[in-house]
Parts: sequence; structure tokens; C-alpha cells
Amino acid sequence: LIIDQICRAHNLTYFAIGGSVLGAVRHQGFIPWDDDIDIAMPRKDYEEFLHYAALELPDSYFLQTFFTEKKSPFYFAKVRKNNTKFIEYYLKDLDIHQGIFVDIFPFDNVPDNTVVKKLHYFLCRFAYQMFLSKSLTTVCSSRFEQRNNYKVIIRKILHFLLIPVSKNFLFHFLDCCVRMFNGKECKEIAHI
Repeated sequence: LIIDQICRAHNLTYFAIGGSVLGAVRHQGFIPWDDDIDIAMPRKDYEEFLHYAALELPDSYFLQTFFTEKKSPFYFAKVRKNNTKFIEYYLKDLDIHQGIFVDIFPFDNVPDNTVVKKLHYFLCRFAYQMFLSKSLTTVCSSRFEQRNNYKVIIRKILHFLLIPVSKNFLFHFLDCCVRMFNGKECKEIAHI
């Protein structure tokens, strides 16, 4: 895997998360119905990975971030394989690279204090929902749209209300919220 090669060459820490870990443990490989690989890196390694990947990824791959594709609705990075197609339901109407992918999440410090941790969590979720609502009018899967139409309605209303707000501003607001405790002594890290 090219991601592993870049990480090893530059001594970057990465680890599997989410369904990728569950698949490795429960299925000794992939979950049969999972559609991607999820990995994460501490923020410092993530930033270095983005730098090196931009320089070292072969032409057969595309590093998708907010900075490489402004229509991307993702706060995190994806490494996509060129000349492939895998369209996630909620992205079907977006004009973005839709190749098969590996999700790469940055992990940031989380405050130790329980009350501050909850406040930080809600601030980050709020900022993330604003960023997603600016980027999308759909929710993450068709099953939510079929069962919970109110989520789609709320997303569409927020999308409309956010017309005067720049996506760039919302991304940087989210980024500031997520990184708020980096550089402080914390016992835990997490991703958005």
C-alpha cells in the first residue's frame, strides 16, 4: 500500500480505526460489507503525511483534501485511486473525484476535564455540521433519507441559510475548534 510506504519512509505513525479494526479482529480481514479502509494519524504525522503525499503519490492516486478539491465535503483526507469509480450515495450529485479510497483522519488532543470535554465535543460537532451543511444537501446514506426525512429537511434548510457564509470560513472555524487543545497536556486524542 502506497500510504504505508510513505509513512514508513518518513517515520510517520498511523493506525487502523473504525470498521477496519473491527474487520481485522472479527473477520481477520475486511468486514464483507465495508467499503473502505479507515486509518488515523496524530495531527503532526497527519500534516507531514499530507505534505509528503502531495509530493510522492504516484500519478495513479489523488490526495483529496479541502485544499486539493474545494468541492470536497470532507474535513479529513482521502487517498483515491484514479481511473476507478465508487460513488457514495450522499455524494452522488457532487462533482468531485469519486474513485475508491482510503480515509485518513487526523487525531487531535481532547481535554481531560469531563465538562470541558463535553463542551468541546458539542462545539466540534456544531462546527462540523455547519461545514457539512454548507457542502451537502443530503445526509450520509439513503436509509437515513428514507426513515428520517427531518434530517434531510434540516440539512437543506441549513444549506440555504449558509449561502452567505464562505465554505473556507466554516472549514477554518472547524479546524480551529478541533485543534483547540493541541499543544496542551492531554491524556486522550480523537478524530472529528
